[in-house]
Amino acid sequence: MDFKQYERDCLLAAKALIDKHYHTHITIPDLAKKVGLSSTRLKDGLKREFGINPYTYQLHLRMEIAKKILVETELSLKDIARMVGYKSASSFIAAFKRECKLTPTKYRKDA
Repeated sequence: MDFKQYERDCLLAAKALIDKHYHTHITIPDLAKKVGLSSTRLKDGLKREFGINPYTYQLHLRMEIAKKILVETELSLKDIARMVGYKSASSFIAAFKRECKLTPTKYRKDA
């Protein structure tokens, strides 16, 4: 296996780890170590291959899952916040509003 293929496999493994553990805080160095790349190589590679850095990818993924939960359930914002990896409803609401340009409550109401 050449290095390019090895690196691509590592990047796909990193993306899969984020997908699986989106609700858990994982640092770039920890993620890089788990997939066998340096932190710089991981960040640059994900940006090059998928057009997004690991933190932003995880944030988008969390918000997409939160939107689905908001529409499909009547769970409280506190419960949804915990499900998608936030320690408090207020930090979840702030992140949701930054990312989606409206509050989770408004999103749920409009959906």
